[in-house]
Amino acid sequence: MTEDKQKEQSRKTDAAPPRKRDGALVERLREGDQRAFLKLFREWHPSMVRVALNYVRGRSVAEEVAQETWLHFMQQLGRFGGRSSLKTWTFRILVNRAINRGKREHRATTLVKDALASRAPTGHPDSNHQRGGGALAGSTWASGGNTLRSPEQTLLDAETRARLEEAIRSLPEKQKLVLTLRDVQGWRSVDVCELLEISAENQRVILHRARVQVRDELRAYIRRD
Repeated sequence: MTEDKQKEQSRKTDAAPPRKRDGALVERLREGDQRAFLKLFREWHPSMVRVALNYVRGRSVAEEVAQETWLHFMQQLGRFGGRSSLKTWTFRILVNRAINRGKREHRATTLVKDALASRAPTGHPDSNHQRGGGALAGSTWASGGNTLRSPEQTLLDAETRARLEEAIRSLPEKQKLVLTLRDVQGWRSVDVCELLEISAENQRVILHRARVQVRDELRAYIRRD
């Protein structure tokens, strides 16, 4: 396909209704239209990495999961049947891969911790540090050495942002995913329902519970001396 024809096809695809647009886009991708793939990659890849980060530790691993998803995407595109949107189909692949990768990471971390614990002598030098309150023990929030900031200032604080991310990561899997897609990624309710194969009412309940838990975690953190 010539470059002019690719541009014309791209304009027609972008102007089409969502389902029809998916069909035209899939056809272009199956024909090897690199322009279409690169456009899709630029639009979706950052969101894919952010979603993967909810299940794995570290951006480099999340990038690997996203890259593996794109590879699977191209390999399995011929089997895409259009029963869901192309984006839903792709993110479902991503979430499944991220969950499996996260489980492997957790098992590996547990094995390492168990091995280290079996070797650690009584009175391990780290034990006093653990009783001291962890990473926040020396912070102004923990020590009470700083006056309470305004809500706007507090939300901009790096520790508060880190606490927000930690609170989201600690949510049950479905709550974490719904909250991330709706409030972080800005997905529409209908798209989240399609991805997770749940009803709109169920999605609202899950999102509400997730928001309440994260809000309560932040309130407790902000009020902590």
